[in-house]
Parts: sequence; structure tokens; C-alpha cells
Amino acid sequence: MLTLGGCSGQGAVTAEAQEFFPSSTAEDWVTYSDAIVNIHVKREFEIPPSSDELEADEGIIGRNVSATVKEVMWRQPSRSDLAMPRSLDLGAGGWVFHGSERKELRFSGSPRLEPGHDYLIALAYTTLHPTGSGTPAWIPIGGQAIVPNDSATIGKGEDIARPGALAKSLQGRPTTDLVDKIRETAPDPKAKGLLDEPASVRRTAVQAAS
Repeated sequence: MLTLGGCSGQGAVTAEAQEFFPSSTAEDWVTYSDAIVNIHVKREFEIPPSSDELEADEGIIGRNVSATVKEVMWRQPSRSDLAMPRSLDLGAGGWVFHGSERKELRFSGSPRLEPGHDYLIALAYTTLHPTGSGTPAWIPIGGQAIVPNDSATIGKGEDIARPGALAKSLQGRPTTDLVDKIRETAPDPKAKGLLDEPASVRRTAVQAAS
């Protein structure tokens, strides 16, 4: 689900997206992610609007990016046997168009994933693929689980508004400090005994117990 907001000072449109999992805190990352990786975004691709949008002369042009997995920084111990791909294709906003006018579409609290930059990202291997297919895929647990990470420094690179609590608390610190924080953080106790299950199962258990 996508809710469009207003324009920023740069003429971009900010969107609020319904996310699969909480992603702001270290506990969220440990509870729902299966791996934390350092990626380098190589290039972006436009996704054409639908025929209905073209006929209406307004709608959304989607955007995907292709990224190389530079390093696996952390694995969920009970799911460390999952094979990690060498590259990832990720949805990353796009553009809102009306006639010949185009405005950049961004997701609130999440970086746009610009080519040439590095990011730290918490991933889950789950069937809740953004396309709605039933094939398991590696996806970000949420927008706040994607953190700029140029020069192995948290928050360095692309500038974003409203970073998650974990990223904000470690702004300007080495990547290793965030990884250390993850290693010393316990998962949500309501997911106890389920860390070898897919993230969707953990989320259902946490919601049911809350």
C-alpha cells in the first residue's frame, strides 16, 4: 500500500509505504532480518507505468536498482545456511508524472538508493516478495533498515530525512559499531524459539502476543 504525501522543497513527492516488518531499532533488525549486508548500488532502471496511467496521462513510473553485495556483515545464526546472492534488485521509489511533468518519488525515512553509493541493509528471506509472488526472495525488512554507508561510515553518503532510531544513534560511527550493536542485542522475546522460521512467522507470533 502506497500513500502519497506532499512535495519537498526539492519538488520531490514523499510517500508512506506499508512495510512488512518493523525496522527502526536494533531489536527489530535482530528479530526479523536473516542477514545484514553492505551493498554498492550500480545502476537504476525505470519501470513503465500501466496502460491505464498512460491513457490518463498521470501516474507513477517505477524504479528498480541493481546492487552488488560487497560483504555479509551479520547472519541470523539459526538461518545462516541460506545462500546469499552476489547481487540484488531492489524497488526504490520512482517518479510521479502528470502530462510532461515528472517529480521524484521518495519513501519517507528511507534512502532512494542512488547509484555509486554504499548502503547497509537488513534483509529477510521470505515469500512476501514486493511483486506479490510466492517465490521466496531476499527483501529489506523495512525502509529504516536501509542505511547510507559510504566509506564504511553510518549515515555517510545519500542524505535522508527521519532515519530510524538505530541509524540515528550511530550517525557518523564506523559500520562495525552497528554490527557490534546487533550482536549484543536480544530479539523480541515474543519471537523466542522462532528464529529458525521465516520472518513472516516471527512477525505473526509477535503480533499475536502483543
